[in-house]
Amino acid sequence: MLKVARYDAPAVDDSLLEIYGPVVANDSCTDADIIRWQELRRDTGDSDLICRITYYDDDLSGLTYPIGCAVPVLVVTDASR
Repeated sequence: MLKVARYDAPAVDDSLLEIYGPVVANDSCTDADIIRWQELRRDTGDSDLICRITYYDDDLSGLTYPIGCAVPVLVVTDASR
């Protein structure tokens, strides 16, 4: 079976795409979705760069600000839970 990683443009403000780049994950994507997308991209030899815009909710002003772009990373340890 052929697996193809597809990128859908995120539903974010265009100015945020200018700041953080064209590969921004949709808010509906879970970290697991993003990690699977990255694995598929690596398997096909394509770039796996992607991030999720992180926001800060200011309780005083009631506004939400974008403060950066986070990349989920799969971490496996042998430590007990």
